[in-house]
Amino acid sequence: MRVTFYTLGCKVNQNETGALAQLFEENGYTVVSNEEPADVYVVNSCTVTNFGDQKSRKWLRRAKRENPGAVTVLTGCYPQAFPEEAAEIKEADVVTGSGNRHAILADVTRVLNGEDERVVDIRPHRKGEKFEELPMDKFAEHTRAFVKVEDGCNRQCAYCVIPRARGPVRSRDEESILEELRRLAAAGYKEVVLTAIIIFSLPLWKKPGEETGEEIAREHRTLPQLMRVPGVPEVMAMFACYSVVETTAGMWASSYCTLQRGIDAGTAASWASLFYVGITVGRFLSGFIAMKLNDHQMINLGFVLVALGILPILLPLGSAALVTGLVTVGLGCAPIYPSVIHETPLNFGRNLSMALTGVQMAAAYVGNVVFPPLFGLLAQYISISLYPWYLLAALVLMAVMSRALHRKTAAKRAANGY
Repeated sequence: MRVTFYTLGCKVNQNETGALAQLFEENGYTVVSNEEPADVYVVNSCTVTNFGDQKSRKWLRRAKRENPGAVTVLTGCYPQAFPEEAAEIKEADVVTGSGNRHAILADVTRVLNGEDERVVDIRPHRKGEKFEELPMDKFAEHTRAFVKVEDGCNRQCAYCVIPRARGPVRSRDEESILEELRRLAAAGYKEVVLTAIIIFSLPLWKKPGEETGEEIAREHRTLPQLMRVPGVPEVMAMFACYSVVETTAGMWASSYCTLQRGIDAGTAASWASLFYVGITVGRFLSGFIAMKLNDHQMINLGFVLVALGILPILLPLGSAALVTGLVTVGLGCAPIYPSVIHETPLNFGRNLSMALTGVQMAAAYVGNVVFPPLFGLLAQYISISLYPWYLLAALVLMAVMSRALHRKTAAKRAANGY
């Protein structure tokens, strides 16, 4: 019997697909590529975006169309998070979730043997469940191996589907991890990547209120309806302005250094890259600082740092000050974007968070597309010296919109105990 796998999503999914492939091989199956005909087609799905769900359905339809006699399997996060919807996909002969992966083989066998025409075996995750061992000893790469050490998430962020798709946090037993590492080392693997859903930073973020564990009734509204919600125009303007600062600062830094400050192109490019170093370091540090500050304080901290960074870029204080300014602007940008996203449930309610997160992201993308080229026109027809002033104008507007946002959503935050 021949089996093929189609994997969507993260490294955890890729690791689990490899483990499933090994499980099938150990039971007499031959694993083949997607281009070859097979008796069993397995889609290991991802549901973080709607595109992932669409790709899963599209691949199942294609497999059934080209091989109507084959058994098709839909497994992973998509059916686990949306079991009723997944169960209605007729192109899937076997539908299972992200838990109890060992049962897939038995479910497939039942359909192949004609015991069942179709199997829907989605088992809900439960508090206190154990980590499911899926050992894996063979990888496509001959030097790098992947070892899954953790699964699940206990956070109930209104905009995130992972807790529904992956269940509660559960960690793999330490001795089990060490045993697999020893086997991989004996097999000749030189490098190991540890895969997990939540491994470090999320526990550092404060909860937006006491977790009740209740299902969130998400509201679906059109864009015009959302725009009438108090604070939505302001938060969209904030995101657009943030994109002006981050994207313009990074894209035009080297041009400013070369054309305005007279620095050679190679040095200017290396200095511009330090802006992104600032963002990277800032995002890492933000997880720790968020233990002490709330989202609004994190945003204001970002504003202050960006302003302090723009000052030495604006003033003729020498090369060292210019470099320091670029790094500081990056550090300031770091906490703003994630903090605005994180406080969405507090500002607008958890039921609107998913829809509004998408709207906020859209506003950021518009800012990314429109405003850096606009500065290019200003630089071409007026002067590149406007670079720090352009950043400062965007920062001031962003701060004004932030203040207006928090004024208009004060009642909602108070209701959430914030």
